[in-house]
Amino acid sequence: MNENLQNWGNKIGNKPIPVLNSTIEKLHSLCVNDKAEIHKLVDVVEEDPALCVQILRVSNNKTRGSLRTDITSINQALMIMGTEQVNELPSRLPSIEKNLSEESRQLLLITYSRAYHAATQAVYWANKRKDMTPDEVYVASMLYFLGEIIVAIYAPNKLKSIYKMRKEKHIATEEAEYIVLGFTLDDLTLLLAKKWQLPVLIQDALTSENTSQPRAYGVMLAVQLIRHAEFNWYNDKTIQLEQDAADWLNESYEKLVSQVHQLAAKVARHSSQYNTRPLAYHLVNTEFVKKSVAQQEELATVCLLPNIKTLREVLQKLKNKNSTLTNIHDVMSFVLKGMHDGIGLNRVVFLMLNTEKDHLKISSAAGTDNDLEFNSIDVNLKKRNLFVILLEKQQAVWLNESNLTKIWPLVPTEIQQIAKTKSFFAMSVHVNDKPIGIFYADRHNEACTLDSNSYNHFKTLCTETAAFMKKFSKQ
Repeated sequence: MNENLQNWGNKIGNKPIPVLNSTIEKLHSLCVNDKAEIHKLVDVVEEDPALCVQILRVSNNKTRGSLRTDITSINQALMIMGTEQVNELPSRLPSIEKNLSEESRQLLLITYSRAYHAATQAVYWANKRKDMTPDEVYVASMLYFLGEIIVAIYAPNKLKSIYKMRKEKHIATEEAEYIVLGFTLDDLTLLLAKKWQLPVLIQDALTSENTSQPRAYGVMLAVQLIRHAEFNWYNDKTIQLEQDAADWLNESYEKLVSQVHQLAAKVARHSSQYNTRPLAYHLVNTEFVKKSVAQQEELATVCLLPNIKTLREVLQKLKNKNSTLTNIHDVMSFVLKGMHDGIGLNRVVFLMLNTEKDHLKISSAAGTDNDLEFNSIDVNLKKRNLFVILLEKQQAVWLNESNLTKIWPLVPTEIQQIAKTKSFFAMSVHVNDKPIGIFYADRHNEACTLDSNSYNHFKTLCTETAAFMKKFSKQ
């Protein structure tokens, strides 16, 4: 695991997150007697991400044992806890207004506001899809912002640096996070979701290769839509996310956009507790709209630097006979982090061969968290192409200017259309002489060139992974 990320996990431990004073006051008002209506309590709690986290942790602790049942929604949790404990719990937690600096408080309230908006959008879509447990979708969407919440509390200056790089230098959010923190905010959220045993849907939605899971995909769509709308409601990326949502819901783009904007206005009317400007403001601010439509943002180029120390650590662990890696997903995720953090490759994925051996789908990824389209890659192997050839034996290819004319026509159309680059590494992995998939890596931007050192490191990691998997398969 990334050392910086692990240090953050150790620093946070089991510390509670500050709650809103308004939440405490509303709950006290509702809990005057034991007959408080559960749905009213749920409405109050679900406005406060901190209280959502704490209630889920407390209620899941209550159900430990042989008959344990995971609590996955606030409604379930409140029924287990009872009115008295619900009333008392917030008073025992730190308060945003009393325990945080002005800088942390402002950043935290902005994040709470966006988390509430994303959750409201996600649950609206879940209801349209007739999801059986939409409350789970709401919680997963709200707590998707947990990493950002934590950094706002403990290192507001770092979060401000990320925002500044995104807004002023137009650096992609994920790259800005990696530059400032050494990991992404979603990495931190996933770490805490596992550490605190938060609902599995949160973890699924934070795993970029899970775009094929409808519930997780809905959460991803809602979160990414709100994140991009924060910067521009009218740029190409926001429009593409709206189109993706329309396709997913099987409705027209115009109807989807109308619904999204109407819901944004509704969220704004119910967001006074955050004391911050809602995203709907940018929909009605004439000057902002004109500027947004006129100017399409072009993201700045960020070329990641290699970290040889990280690369060596990954290679050493793969060669360790007593490795703690216990399943193929853990192995691939670990190796991809080595490619991303160690070699400095911006986007890396492992495409797993399906049982029928006629498709390749992403099973693990790094550096692709904010690109839902890329995470949905599904390569058809029924027609002969470059990846079909690669799978014939364990071999690698580096697509570059010297071989572009010859090789590009063989590149699967799915990669040509989505990758948006004509330079990448790819290598197949065989275990016991049978193909299991292909590693793919690129720098995301043509301005960041691939080089021979990176290619050699890439091939070494792929080869060592295949050797490790061979030992792993014998266990």
